[in-house]
Amino acid sequence: MKIKILWAEYGLLYVKKLLDEDGTHDYGECDNHAFEIRIEELEPEDRKRSTLFHELVHAVSYLGGLGLTEDQVRGLSHGFYAVLKNNPELVKHLAPWGEQ
Repeated sequence: MKIKILWAEYGLLYVKKLLDEDGTHDYGECDNHAFEIRIEELEPEDRKRSTLFHELVHAVSYLGGLGLTEDQVRGLSHGFYAVLKNNPELVKHLAPWGEQ
């Protein structure tokens, strides 16, 4: 899948055994040089969605020149993901072009 984020197009990949730079398990990563977001495919669906949202915030921070810290990305992504998850009518209101 391709995701348009500001002026760039990122590939979305679901991969097995996603490891961090130090070799520990990771839920997701945003590669702003290869324009790819990778998500650990063996996680539960809700965690995959939350992780994807988190990585999208990283991409927006990078492309928008915001320089958000990991704590700021975590706070924004978890906060907005919870708002969207708990308010499905708001999602429809914000993105009416996605309705069939």
